[in-house]
Amino acid sequence: MAEAVLYNIAQELIINMSSAAIEEVASAWGYKTHLAKLKNSINTIKDVLLDAEERQPNSHAIRGWLERLRVAVYDADDLFDEITSLTDQNEVIYGGKCTKEVRFFFSKINQLHVGSTMSRKINEIRENLDDIAKDGGNFGFRLQVNEEPVIGRIRDQSYSFVREEDIVGRGSDKVAILGMLFGSDIEETVSVIPIVGIGGLGKTTLAQLVYNDEKVDDHFELRLWVCVSDMFDIKVIVEKILTCATCVKPSDLEMEQLQRQLRDAIGGKRYLLVLDDVWNEDREEWLKLKALLFSGGPGSKILVTTRLRQVASIMTTGLCYDLRHLTEAESWSLFGKMAFEPGQESKDLELVEVGKEILKKCANVPLAIRTVGGLLYARDRKRWLAFKDNELAKLPETGNSIMPILKLSYNHLSSSLKHCFAYCALFPKDYELEKERLISLWIAEGFVVPSCERQSLEDAGEEHFMDLVQRCFFQNLTKDALGTIKSCRIHDLMHDLALKEAGGESIILTCDMRNLNKYTHHISSGFNLTSSWEIPNCLLELNRLRTFLLPEQAKLGTRIRKSVSDQLVTNFRRLRVLDLHGLGVEILSNSIGDLIHLRYLDLSFNSHIKTLPNSISRLQNLQVLRLSKCYRLRKLPSDFKRLINLRCLELEDCDALTHMPAGMGRLTALRKLNQFIVGSRTNTFYLKQCAQLKDLSSLNNLSGDLQILLQGKWKAALSEAKEANLCNKLHIVKLVIDFFEAHHMYHESLLEGLQPNQNVQILAVTYYAA
Repeated sequence: MAEAVLYNIAQELIINMSSAAIEEVASAWGYKTHLAKLKNSINTIKDVLLDAEERQPNSHAIRGWLERLRVAVYDADDLFDEITSLTDQNEVIYGGKCTKEVRFFFSKINQLHVGSTMSRKINEIRENLDDIAKDGGNFGFRLQVNEEPVIGRIRDQSYSFVREEDIVGRGSDKVAILGMLFGSDIEETVSVIPIVGIGGLGKTTLAQLVYNDEKVDDHFELRLWVCVSDMFDIKVIVEKILTCATCVKPSDLEMEQLQRQLRDAIGGKRYLLVLDDVWNEDREEWLKLKALLFSGGPGSKILVTTRLRQVASIMTTGLCYDLRHLTEAESWSLFGKMAFEPGQESKDLELVEVGKEILKKCANVPLAIRTVGGLLYARDRKRWLAFKDNELAKLPETGNSIMPILKLSYNHLSSSLKHCFAYCALFPKDYELEKERLISLWIAEGFVVPSCERQSLEDAGEEHFMDLVQRCFFQNLTKDALGTIKSCRIHDLMHDLALKEAGGESIILTCDMRNLNKYTHHISSGFNLTSSWEIPNCLLELNRLRTFLLPEQAKLGTRIRKSVSDQLVTNFRRLRVLDLHGLGVEILSNSIGDLIHLRYLDLSFNSHIKTLPNSISRLQNLQVLRLSKCYRLRKLPSDFKRLINLRCLELEDCDALTHMPAGMGRLTALRKLNQFIVGSRTNTFYLKQCAQLKDLSSLNNLSGDLQILLQGKWKAALSEAKEANLCNKLHIVKLVIDFFEAHHMYHESLLEGLQPNQNVQILAVTYYAA
């Protein structure tokens, strides 16, 4: 995954460096020539990355070279992000009033200083990249310009034969499929039955069991087996069908001749065709093949095995068969067959207990059980005990072991989906992943790529999430009353795959910190941080860190020392994601404003925090700010309006918050704002420092739930309420309005002004006495 990530970062860097805005700034600040040279260096490196990834498993030297390259490309990405941030900051400042100090920053004298500094940094990175590229020439990499090929082995060809006595736990599944084959409730002449599941679950095995059943042999005039795999080539598939039907491989014929032979071979005959291991997601290609297959007799069936729900949906309008995992008992039965010598299971009870611990790693997946059991067969106790402490991802790989099989699914992902999936290695096994939060993290890390200019990052992230669901990477989906997915989990074996692909890039910290290395860019804590926790020196050395997450942190109860929270802010200047939730932070370091790369900041569940430093307003890349359950938070920074890229502001249960800061209407990128507080209008402070109800008028991207809290006397605010323009907030689905100190005589007029679009119902109107 790491090299696919590098390839994508390098490609994005080249595109962004060519933007008119960056070239204009580079020219004005005097480093355009250096930037062009850096672009050429990155282009050269990019062209060999994919070849390097393909060859690195067999070479320590190549792996070391790639580690050096990874650091250099990330340095270039961080520098470009810094340039972009300075450019954006310039635009924001000149778009309004600015202080004397800020005006100096962009003065001609300071531009010379900035330009000189940037030129020096660009030169250093370019020289480093050139040295790395020169060393890479020793490995004889082949250039792959503008390519992103699928990397990895192709699955072995399957065939129809299987010994039924070797199969455990698929009897009920076989009966269910036979019922679907012989069912008469399907009106189509030829119907399709997809079997869907993750790699290694036994889809092909189940199809083999069905194919070889005596009743199937009697019922169908023709039985045909075709292994499709990666390439959905209609001509090749037709040739395989003809070979299976006639036992003669067609000579080199044109498609016209082949389609005639196919229709002659199956015409009017009731057939069963198994299309094993289908990956094709192009519906038009399937419809072309389907048209040729419809010359069969009534009751013909096509049994498809696939890992992708999208494949199933384009091939049939009926139900697909979701293949279940084995039960615990079935898993143990299969493990016993594979791992124990005859009679050993009943004699060595201690080994049986070790075996049960090892079996848990296999997650009830037949191929994993067979792989592990085969490796343990006829091995001594020492080998079993060592195995118990290993992850499946670290086991030696053979041609048909579980990791290469699962990796086929990974290889079929786009580059952006590979990032998104491997990032999940930062969360513990069986962790419930909240969909909205996960998508926000992906966006913050730069993994989400919209399919067109008009598509929002959130909608693109939703597509990425659903793609991984359709491809069986996510499971155990939880939904709300409307059927919207709220969370998911990752199958244990898929988590092992994520760990393997993330490598040293993404690490879950352990208490002893032994798993850290200098090339780590993303970390999460695998334990709850307590008040006695100190940042170890080995962690402080990771000055290129991009992610600090706390998935295991308790919501409340911890209060780490201020020196520790300050270190987290001041030491890691390249962070994109910083999670400080539940740490008992009372005063956030003013240095937070120096984290110019920061996109995601979680300060939720810090019940002692009362104010945020105004320096937080310098975080112009910030997209997500989570402040929910900060019960004592009294106000937001006065310059909050400068956070022009903010997309999500969570303020749930910030009970002490009295108002929103002035200028909220400038935050037009906001898509989630769950609470908007309008302060009392009884003093002049309100008019100067507080947001007004009409600030909502320009926030037309708001979606989801919105609670509006209105404080004070509202007789003079009826016209302002209409200016809030809620009728154009098309994506709001739930609205709650709370009145504080309001007179009942005004509420009807006020509600009329606040009435949202017809798709939204005002859920509650509450009055509180002064």
